Amino acid sequence: MTKKAKRMEVDQLKEMIRNASGHPVDVCASLIDFIEATEDPVTLFQTVLEYPDTIGNVDDDAPQIITLEELKKRIYNQFNYIVATVRLLTQKNLPEIEFYTQLYEIVLNDDRYGILGRDRVDKAIYLEMMANHIKELPYYMLDIGEDITDSDFQDTVKKMFPVLKKTAHIFHRNLDTNSIQGRLLVQQFQELENEKERTVFMTVLINIIRSKYKIEDEDD
Repeated sequence: MTKKAKRMEVDQLKEMIRNASGHPVDVCASLIDFIEATEDPVTLFQTVLEYPDTIGNVDDDAPQIITLEELKKRIYNQFNYIVATVRLLTQKNLPEIEFYTQLYEIVLNDDRYGILGRDRVDKAIYLEMMANHIKELPYYMLDIGEDITDSDFQDTVKKMFPVLKKTAHIFHRNLDTNSIQGRLLVQQFQELENEKERTVFMTVLINIIRSKYKIEDEDD
């Protein structure tokens, strides 16, 4: 398959998503039909999961391919398995194409274990779950490297304590706009001496954000 032909398929798929207006699971059923009819389903699968907006109309409460009651039942039975599968693959920190290839094979294309149903409706439900409801998706390979040790972290926190106090003050200050707050935090960041200090700064900032907005380790 040529690069031009592949690009055309990707563009066509994106156009389908942009123009779709039905219940998300109905839209995903149409996307499954399109994906499975191509020579490179993984690339199109990845395209769906990387689409920046919600797939389908979330206000539509009347799916056409399945009753709402049956849809809720299947989501209840399979959602945790899909989430666990995504998380296990994420922990491998694979290159993006390898991640999406394995995820596609396990969730949509592998009948060996009989854990998941494989009819058109099942696949549409799984795709809708992954596209709209799993926060680890879209996936990116990260340059994780070596973590800072606990002792180094604590020593750096003590050294940076005045800076970190000011950072917390900036974050909680009722400034006129978020962009002012952002600019002040960038100034703080740019004044740091090395990667260790920047790591501590960002870790503390992440913890402040999680505490302020009560971000928990839960799926939507």
